[in-house]
Amino acid sequence: MTYIFTNQHRQKMSIARLGKEPWNKGTKGVMQAWNKGKKLSQEHIDKLSESHFKNPNRYWLGKRRPMGENSANWKGGVTRRLSLLRSRFEWKQWRKTIFQRDGYKCFDCGDMGYLEPHHIIPLKVGVERAFDVNNGITLCRPCHKKTMGKEVELARTYFSFVQCQV
Repeated sequence: MTYIFTNQHRQKMSIARLGKEPWNKGTKGVMQAWNKGKKLSQEHIDKLSESHFKNPNRYWLGKRRPMGENSANWKGGVTRRLSLLRSRFEWKQWRKTIFQRDGYKCFDCGDMGYLEPHHIIPLKVGVERAFDVNNGITLCRPCHKKTMGKEVELARTYFSFVQCQV
C-alpha cells in the first residue's frame, strides 16, 4: 500500500523528527541475528531433534532434499520416454532447424515471444518422424496450447505450409 502525502504533511513529519536519532544509527551493513554465536543446551538440541522426527516435512523446509535413490519418490530409475527424447542432441538440432526455417516467428500469429516446436503428426502416433524437419512447425506458447487435441484438423494446413517452405 502506497501513501501519497501532501507537501504540507511532509513538512509536519519532518518537523516531528527533528532532534531524534534514527533507530539504526551506528549499525553498519546487514543486521545480525540476536542469537548468532550463542550455544544451545543439550536439552534444547534433543527437543529440536525430536521435533524433526515428528514433523519431517517442516524439517526439510529450505534444505536440500534427498535426490535419486534416496528420494521418497524414487521409482527405480524409470524416466519418461518424452524426457529422454527431449534431452537428445537430435531434438535440439531439430528444434533449432525448425526455428531457423520459420524465421523465429509463430506460424499462426507471427509473434516472436516464447516459441515452441510443434509436431504436426504427434509423437503419440509414432516416434519414427520425431526428428523429421517436415513434421515440425514453430508456434508460440498460446497458439501451441490452442492446437492441443486438434492435431488432425490442423495437420493439412501445417503440412501445406511446410511443403511450400521446402
